[in-house]
Amino acid sequence: MPPFPERESSLLAKLKKKKALAAGITEEEVVEPAKPTINGHASPEPAATPSPAVELPATNPLTLNNLSPPSLVQNNASAGLLVDVFETSSSTVHSSAPTTLSPGAEENLKKFVCKNTGVVFENDILQIGLKSEYKDYFGRLGLFYGNKTSSQFAGWRTTLHLPVWKAHKYASSKSAYSTLMLCCAVLCCDGLQIELKPVAQTVEGGAQIQQQVSVECENDFTEQPVLDIAFIVNGINQRITFKLPIFLNKFLKPSVMVAQDFFSRWKQLSNPGQESQNVFQAAFPMDAETVKTKLIGFGCGVLENVDPNPENYVCAGIVGTKVTQVGVLIRLEPNLSSQMYRLTIRTPKPAVSSHLCEILNNQL
Repeated sequence: MPPFPERESSLLAKLKKKKALAAGITEEEVVEPAKPTINGHASPEPAATPSPAVELPATNPLTLNNLSPPSLVQNNASAGLLVDVFETSSSTVHSSAPTTLSPGAEENLKKFVCKNTGVVFENDILQIGLKSEYKDYFGRLGLFYGNKTSSQFAGWRTTLHLPVWKAHKYASSKSAYSTLMLCCAVLCCDGLQIELKPVAQTVEGGAQIQQQVSVECENDFTEQPVLDIAFIVNGINQRITFKLPIFLNKFLKPSVMVAQDFFSRWKQLSNPGQESQNVFQAAFPMDAETVKTKLIGFGCGVLENVDPNPENYVCAGIVGTKVTQVGVLIRLEPNLSSQMYRLTIRTPKPAVSSHLCEILNNQL
């Protein structure tokens, strides 16, 4: 009788099979067609000719109540998608912060010092709407990206740049700039902590997608974060950069006090640097209602019957941060005959006094 072959352990057989697969040896030399991933390097087929722009609806649904992060993947059945998320195309990844902003972005930024809703950027093909709300030292922004053309925006990426920042989520050497637009990340600089929610990677013609940004004010700050947007339309790479309108006064809440309390605190804030004053020419109409509207939009409370001169504006508020609260006193003295203002702001922190005086000056 021939000897029986030695029986091989099933566990050992599986181990050998795994080793063979790792070495590139398969049981059947059959080449499987490559499955597309969410971040394949093949760019979408561009349209033959650019389509004419279509007008977006006049009223965009800028409401934070309906904000929900869009799905990153339409079909997430493949187990490899989690790894593929970080393999982004080098053609649209910007590893360094932009040195210049898109045309018109700086001018639009100033319009949002005293308001929270509007169009923060617009050109021939793209409209970006904003609605934001703030409470205590928290803020939430809704960004609405509207495609004004009939062509698809492909490879849509949003990257956030902060003046001095670190990424809490990433420990590897791979660029954090390239991964921010694909998964939720929390970044912080000296005064802000920002969470950028995921966003879809395509925007169909005439459609709109939304992205939510959560903000926490940890301390006073002076610089705004820069949002860097890259996408492809009709085979042409596009890049839009603009500053998010997150100002220190967004965390300013109004205070109410009588004349005696106001001037008592005013005298207490007399140390060097605690007062910042500027005399300047009025850039807008000096009528009382317009000025009051801007002061209220700035975040402070306008106090009535406090200043001996009824033409002067007296305001008070508190800047709320995670670390501390900063009291703010404002006195605005108009000179109607010369069309000029004298603006004086006092706070316990010289940097806060100087910064608030500068940005309020630009609104008047």
